[in-house]
Amino acid sequence: MSLKKKTRVELERRASAHAERALSSKLRGELPAGSDLDLLLDSLYGPIYMRFLIRHAELTEDFADQLCELILKDCQPSINT
Repeated sequence: MSLKKKTRVELERRASAHAERALSSKLRGELPAGSDLDLLLDSLYGPIYMRFLIRHAELTEDFADQLCELILKDCQPSINT
């Protein structure tokens, strides 16, 4: 198998695992029922890949924390009382 094919298979495996985790979070009520999980994951990964591949800015733990806080703040489940 070529390196390109191996890389693609590994990326697909990781994406599938992350999608399963996001779905589990949604089913547990940790994310709103109407959450678009593909959009959520793309919103998190896009900036990370941009910094990793384009290297226009440093990819730091602080950046990742701020990104997660920004994206996930609107993903809090509503609590019906």
